[in-house]
Amino acid sequence: MSNLKAILVLENKIMSHTSFTKLLAIQTEYNLSYFIKERPVDWLCWVEVHSAAKSWELLVYDECHDLSAQKPLICLYLMLFTLEDYADTSDYLEWSKENLIELPTFIDYYKSLETSYQEIEKLLGNIESYISPMDYELRSGAFDEVLRWSNP
Repeated sequence: MSNLKAILVLENKIMSHTSFTKLLAIQTEYNLSYFIKERPVDWLCWVEVHSAAKSWELLVYDECHDLSAQKPLICLYLMLFTLEDYADTSDYLEWSKENLIELPTFIDYYKSLETSYQEIEKLLGNIESYISPMDYELRSGAFDEVLRWSNP
């Protein structure tokens, strides 16, 4: 293995561990709990998220059916990923297309999502999932570390 390739591999491992550590620190500090509810469509799931002071009901993107109350780091990552996705869309039409949702199925939920987003951001600070969508899709890097921690 060339020196450059070895450095890139090591850098990826360090970044993955850093992302994992940040998620673990958030989960540990705020002791969030998750109650997994029904799936209105195969790739989305209603999740109740509870902190010591507040709770929210969120529609969380879960394409791979990873959500489980016994896997809080996975729940945290998917919640943050979903909130990032919301913040990156400009309106309901874009958000519904991004989530493959038929109009106007979740318009009332979408209207309430800004309040939930702001409350969660106030609690946790900047909303960042720390794991790339590619790592999630490929089950590699930082997401692989979260999976291994969640499935001892």
